[in-house]
Amino acid sequence: MSNNWNSNKKAPFLEPVNAKLAGLLPCLVTFVMFIHACITPEKPSVNIEVDQPIEFTFDSSWLRNNCLSPFEPEKIWVEEMNGYIPGIVELDFKGNRKRLADSIASLINIYDTDSETAQLRKRYVDEYDSLIWLACPGRNVALYDQKTKLIKALPIQQVLDVVVRPKAVYFYCESDIYYWYRKEKTVRRVVKTPGEFDLKTKTIIDPGCFIDLEYSYKFNSGDIVYSDFLLYLRNKRNRTIISKNNIELYRDNNSIWYNYRGEKKQVPFRKSYAHNTFVFGNRIWQFNEDVSYVFDPENNQLEEYKYRLPTVNSSSFRFYVDKKHLWIYNPGLVMLIDLIDKKQFEFRNSQAIGFQKLVFDDHNLYILYRHKLTLYTKEAFKNQCTEFDPKQYDSKLANFEHVVDSIGLKKDSATSVVLEKLKYLKDEYAWLDHPDIKRQLQILDITAFESVNFSFPNGLVECYRDSALPLTKRINCLHTLVDQYGKGSNFRKAAGLNKEYIKYFGKEARDDDYYFRSVVDSCLVYVKVIDSLDRLGLAEDSLCYYKAMELSTICTSRWYSTESCAGYIYTIMYDALKEFMSKFPNSKLCDNAEFTLTLGYDFFYEEYDAEDMNIRINEYEKFLRKYPDSDTRAEIYFEIFLGLSYSYEPDVNKVRKAAKQFISEFVNDKCVPYVRERLLELNITL
Repeated sequence: MSNNWNSNKKAPFLEPVNAKLAGLLPCLVTFVMFIHACITPEKPSVNIEVDQPIEFTFDSSWLRNNCLSPFEPEKIWVEEMNGYIPGIVELDFKGNRKRLADSIASLINIYDTDSETAQLRKRYVDEYDSLIWLACPGRNVALYDQKTKLIKALPIQQVLDVVVRPKAVYFYCESDIYYWYRKEKTVRRVVKTPGEFDLKTKTIIDPGCFIDLEYSYKFNSGDIVYSDFLLYLRNKRNRTIISKNNIELYRDNNSIWYNYRGEKKQVPFRKSYAHNTFVFGNRIWQFNEDVSYVFDPENNQLEEYKYRLPTVNSSSFRFYVDKKHLWIYNPGLVMLIDLIDKKQFEFRNSQAIGFQKLVFDDHNLYILYRHKLTLYTKEAFKNQCTEFDPKQYDSKLANFEHVVDSIGLKKDSATSVVLEKLKYLKDEYAWLDHPDIKRQLQILDITAFESVNFSFPNGLVECYRDSALPLTKRINCLHTLVDQYGKGSNFRKAAGLNKEYIKYFGKEARDDDYYFRSVVDSCLVYVKVIDSLDRLGLAEDSLCYYKAMELSTICTSRWYSTESCAGYIYTIMYDALKEFMSKFPNSKLCDNAEFTLTLGYDFFYEEYDAEDMNIRINEYEKFLRKYPDSDTRAEIYFEIFLGLSYSYEPDVNKVRKAAKQFISEFVNDKCVPYVRERLLELNITL
């Protein structure tokens, strides 16, 4: 193969961008393999420093995100929801507020904010023309002129990276490269790229190009040349985690390795967690909820920071490091660990005011709540914190657990005795500012009654009606009762508990109880449909079939959902259909029942190889030979078309044949337009 794709050309092929490009569909990118530290979006030094905390309130708006203005970093942008209308408000430190024009706000995606810098991630400073480029996900590229203060949208979307060069600014998507030519101030596209050109990124081995597995686009020459990138990846046999500040981290087997100044060594962490290993400054950090490790590749030193994080809620923690502190935070807690003396300092966020997010810049941190934004300098924020003593905290918790165990709380079978002991514990410990003890007290409201026998159904009814019991225990008894009715397939009894919930706990509490609402609403719908079927005067076999099929409503409740991607378990519906076929073997609905049992609920919206595809089609054809007049024919032929068209390597002739068969036989079917649309996507003509 020739080294140069366009060996006789030393400049890019140019093609003006058509206006239609303004509506480019979002580029689908399979993965981004490497990011070169020297050409990442610039992170400006932010000079905002305030002596006292500053608070911006939004009484009538719901705040969702915030960042520094990408154009004027001394200003703040806040995304607000005023009713159902989103918008961006610009704030300054004199109290001024200005809502950005919709034409500007439409170019911004504040969700894509770097929590380390409070800046939009894809912000690029163009020092050659005093310009700033934004390439927010799902938005058009924005150009901001720092001299004129004007913003212009370019007809390019879903840009993965931007490279600023003296003569042009380069943008790349999945299989196209665009650039803004400074001399003409126009956007052009590099054409005549290889048909299989699938751009990935710039890499640490060659920062002067965009690269895919086979070809590279060179910025300086405009050439597309054959690349050895695929060989490079095969030789490494790894998956890159991050490339930042001249440190490249990657996985090799079960270890994490680093490449620093050409030196490749294994990071001496005890665990090879890729998801919580990061580069901050020139050091490599690995974060856990009880200890963090930091490795300095410059002097080959490993250090650890142990800490204790109170369980204030069930949210996971995030981590951030600056020169002085390790910051660990979630919606209810901010914990600081001093990097010098390793002392801990805590700040509790009130859940009542709706914590949204926390972002940092060089000097400050911004805490966004539901209706306000509070700005602190980092030092001022630390002064708001209280020193946290892990040993004292754990000592109080151990003392509480010892008392719970010594009084035998969970061994008592008399409700009155359990209530008396619970009251003692709450009188002694509920006042403590100790999140883990408070949490265990809440759990004990249910688990303290483990030895009390609440029989089904009368004991459970007495339990949820007893106002002397803790509220959570009463609701727990109601949950247990509805579950027992569900397991016994007594869905009418389960549905009747809806009124009981509202009577004893209120409609608002019922609506907020997602589990109860899920199962009981399914029962209510099921009972209503069954009663309607009974009034229709259907034949016995039809009534039996439709009642069996209606069990799908129950099967899509929380009772039958799985924790995996398998969806729902339809066992009770399948058992009812089998009973129907056994009882009415000559019914005209047996084909529908068998279709549901053997072929239904298994759609083709995924890729199959040829062997799997043939097995599926044979099963369908066997079914049609058994039931040639089945009213499921249209659905079956549609499924065959879907399977062929979404197979791993679609066979054009087979897809065309399946489409013709479906369209000709079922010309008025509602799925015909979809078949034609899918053929267009595959560029197949009938």
